[in-house]
Amino acid sequence: ATPTHLPPQSRASPTLYANVSTSGKKLHLRVVDFGDPEGTHADVVRAAAQEHGAFLVVNHGVSAAVLDDARDALAAFFALPHEAKMALANLPPTDALPEAQLRNLCNGYAYLGKERIDALNGGDDAKPDPTEKFSMTFGPGFDLNPAVSGNVFHPDVPGMQARMEALLMASTALGRRVFREIAVAAGVAPDHFDRFLTDGRTCALRSLMYPGGAGDTQQLRMAPHTDRGPLTLLPSDPSESLEYLMGKTWLPVAYQKDAFLVHLGDFLTVLTGDYGADTRDGKGKGSSGGAGKSWKSNWHRVGRPRPSSNGTYPSRLSVAHFFNFDPSTPVRPLRQLHDDVREAGGDDELYADWLLAQFGKTYYSDDDDDNGNGQGGDGADRGDGDNGNPAGTLKGQKTEL
Repeated sequence: ATPTHLPPQSRASPTLYANVSTSGKKLHLRVVDFGDPEGTHADVVRAAAQEHGAFLVVNHGVSAAVLDDARDALAAFFALPHEAKMALANLPPTDALPEAQLRNLCNGYAYLGKERIDALNGGDDAKPDPTEKFSMTFGPGFDLNPAVSGNVFHPDVPGMQARMEALLMASTALGRRVFREIAVAAGVAPDHFDRFLTDGRTCALRSLMYPGGAGDTQQLRMAPHTDRGPLTLLPSDPSESLEYLMGKTWLPVAYQKDAFLVHLGDFLTVLTGDYGADTRDGKGKGSSGGAGKSWKSNWHRVGRPRPSSNGTYPSRLSVAHFFNFDPSTPVRPLRQLHDDVREAGGDDELYADWLLAQFGKTYYSDDDDDNGNGQGGDGADRGDGDNGNPAGTLKGQKTEL
């Protein structure tokens, strides 16, 4: 029988949208020091992957100056008038090749409410994300030339291109090191994933601005979800707004100064885990690195704003680098990915098609207009809806997509 991955609970369950724990407890992730020799962290990485689906990296090589410069540029961009930002708006998806569609979705500006991560949890009543987003990526061969990458920058933000490209390059170098450490922890050669990371068109750096406000809102700043690609990198969050679902309890992820968080996604658990168990619930008898336990892709969200004593809450800026494999990579378990991966055989699904399907679930298509005034909704939070398991096929298995 085809094994099926089921979510730990449905949208109707109160768990997904429950309040964060009031116990004061925080989730302290394992820490990997990249100042140590490469390939010496397999036990820590494997344990972190099995326990939390995430770990922190220190001495990672991304300078504070590069990160601060990029944040300053992003703050200036998001402060521009709406009409000015819309000049960089995401191009609408077309019927072109999947790679071209992904490039359109991975570049430029998405206005407040344009995307709806909540749609990944099933049902037709998903509410829009209460966040603005700016994205950039590479052209083929990790080329940053805007003529081939499609990246766009606003002329009213001095040095925006140089500052954002510096962060993208530094984060990419860090990501490659992370993949080598993950490979060793998974029991394969350190350079195993290099063959799937030669293109760059689907490795998107996405910057998210969560506006500040006033009042006791019940809207989650980002709906519960798991990331679809192999891994995501983001700086540790001093506001501790990022929350992980541990069992049936949401815990804020503890901040660690000058650290990057490595979050493992669905595709990495498909590659490394026990495909007959729910890797996102950590209950399988997986074979990752011979350890006998599945690697996690953990449910996470950005929690409800916490108003201060005067009833207001601040804006929040987050920068996340979503790593994805080359568009032509066949969707197969790790043990089936051979040196001839460029030649997908039979009815193999390609990674670009699989990833594009995930993007399609999060974008509004009806009633959008050129001014970004389409479906915005009131963003009201809710825990109702159908018991959806919107499954998609991952080459011989089903997973909640």
